[in-house]
Amino acid sequence: MKLLKYIFTLLMLSVTCWANAQNINALFSYATFYNPQEGPYIETYLSVEGTSVKYIQNNNNKWQATVLVTLIFKQGDKIVSFKKYELNSPELVSDTSQKINFLDIQRFPLPNGNYEMSLILKDKNLDLPEVEVSQVIEISYPKDVPVFSDIEFFERMSKSSEKNMLTKSGYDIYPYLSSYFPENINALGFYVELYNIDKAIGNDEPFLVTYEIVDNQSKSTVNNFKAFKKMQASPVNIITGMFDIKDLPTGNYLLHIEARNKQNELLAVKEAFFQRKNTLPALNLDDTSIEGTFVENMSNDEISEYIKAIAPIATEMEMIFAENQLKNNDNPELKKQFFYHFWLSRNSENPQAAWEKYKKDLAVVEKEYGTQIKKGYETDRGRVYLKYGPPNSVMARRNEPSAYPYEIWHYYKIGQFTNRKFVFYNRDLVTNDYQLIHSNMFGEVNYPQWKVLIYRRTTQSQDIDLDRQQDHYGGNVDEYYDLPR
Repeated sequence: MKLLKYIFTLLMLSVTCWANAQNINALFSYATFYNPQEGPYIETYLSVEGTSVKYIQNNNNKWQATVLVTLIFKQGDKIVSFKKYELNSPELVSDTSQKINFLDIQRFPLPNGNYEMSLILKDKNLDLPEVEVSQVIEISYPKDVPVFSDIEFFERMSKSSEKNMLTKSGYDIYPYLSSYFPENINALGFYVELYNIDKAIGNDEPFLVTYEIVDNQSKSTVNNFKAFKKMQASPVNIITGMFDIKDLPTGNYLLHIEARNKQNELLAVKEAFFQRKNTLPALNLDDTSIEGTFVENMSNDEISEYIKAIAPIATEMEMIFAENQLKNNDNPELKKQFFYHFWLSRNSENPQAAWEKYKKDLAVVEKEYGTQIKKGYETDRGRVYLKYGPPNSVMARRNEPSAYPYEIWHYYKIGQFTNRKFVFYNRDLVTNDYQLIHSNMFGEVNYPQWKVLIYRRTTQSQDIDLDRQQDHYGGNVDEYYDLPR
């Protein structure tokens, strides 16, 4: 059995098997849901590229491809659920007919808990090895607390006239299996379920659902990509929406959904990451006047440095503009227009106050984290501080036996996320430049073997899959991470 190199992006898995110039190309994704009568379940989506599999004549004298599929859910060494089946392509009149992609959806009831999910694929008509990918998943649906299901992106949906594999809650939902939206796709549709809100506010009581597209870097709502729905509480509320993303620039984003009661108290929140590629005209700064503003008298050196310094909080589109239009541009006027527009978009009433506040933070990170070769904002700790604010607690260990110097930062709350942690370490032992090696914050580096890195000062393991460090005298990294002080 051949272990496949795989890429996960939130709920999306891209599967590719290459062998002897023949390949299976497939997209696999999943979402978890809850049925009040039957409990939690996982829904899996598998789409096989029709041109990537071998077609042979079947008993009907039609041409058809077959993929052998195995799905396994394990807890430790125990198989909790599995299914092994043949996935057939549509029948073709001839081997030269157009080959289309074919879709399969499966549902598995699974109690709350952590599972290792494995997918095994094999082209039945080729004598090639199986290919396997695995992912750890978590299912957690409390019975009396408002909670969203996973967010399912879809290509289209319609009222169901007859129950089939696409049917859910009375709708036929054609899933969009990727979290990447290229230029030729100009609509983002989503389906999500909300459970138990009736237990929190009462059956039929009104509540508000808001959904918006948020920049993954700045965490701010993008332009006018925001909508809301007024709903009445029930055991299961179905929420669907659609955004026209024709004018959404290239970048990394979050689809953010939340439910609030009539007192505007937050009841539940859910987010899904996605990427957009969309070539749009550069920022139009023609109407941005800097006369009489705080940027008017800045020197070219000052404005150039300040533009570099806003990188930790800039959107991807803003950074693309800065890199492509400003980096080698000696036009101070354009740089000032960009810089003023940047702060005006964040505080339309007082952009100067927003800049002055950020400038104070820059002074802090320069003093605390700057090195001889890096500005404070260029370091990992400086970037995290500027992007998320000061941590609520810092556990710094400079002289722990066997360990490189390290710091564990703890945030009680970052936006809608709670209990976020960042682990930094200093491998060179000389400079003040600590590298971020692990975080449980979405969008940041997540490296399960981070403890091994910290203790490699004296333990040089050759096992790249080692997932825990050996015990070390004076080592308290687990305690500091699990119980921040």
